[in-house]
Amino acid sequence: MTIYRVHPDIDNYQILSISTDEVLNKLGDKYPFHIDPSPHSYSAIWRTLDINFHAAISTLQAQGIPNVSVDNGRLFTNESAFKLIETLISNKDEALLVNYDSQPGYIINVRLLAEDYLGVDTNRCKKNIYGDLESIGFIESKMKEAHLFRTEYDDFMGLYCSEEFKTIIEENNLSGITFSPDLGNIFPATSTRSPLAH
Repeated sequence: MTIYRVHPDIDNYQILSISTDEVLNKLGDKYPFHIDPSPHSYSAIWRTLDINFHAAISTLQAQGIPNVSVDNGRLFTNESAFKLIETLISNKDEALLVNYDSQPGYIINVRLLAEDYLGVDTNRCKKNIYGDLESIGFIESKMKEAHLFRTEYDDFMGLYCSEEFKTIIEENNLSGITFSPDLGNIFPATSTRSPLAH
């Protein structure tokens, strides 16, 4: 079994963003969903958010909106992508409705943690003196049932997936994410350009 880190394909597709005003207007100031990656439950207070997409790379102009993307450890999907991966979403996760470009989509609030399976391999986990992630590992034999998950070890920022999830994305040519077996690398492997300044 191989576990992969999921990255947004910032070289070829736009990335999602959610404005602070939108979150404050819809969810209130107690629920900073757009900046807090913690796997809190939002379904009870959720109101459909309007989200936007923009280029992540300053030198790229004509990028398309992806079928799937990842931000703050959560997965965005359009409707067709959601139907393809729905069976791999755990019953702990939440499919939160969003609107983008006059279309419905979902942000999957991934609440399943490697810690739920005692699946963090502490012998392969390391942070530098500043607390930045250098490496991370999981006990694959304990993570067999987890198709999308996060971990407290990296402050819930990373999204990790199974081979089965990766296969569905690739066989159905769903655009917007890439996969890396280098679980400790927080940067998309293909990007060599500077991010767009905000």
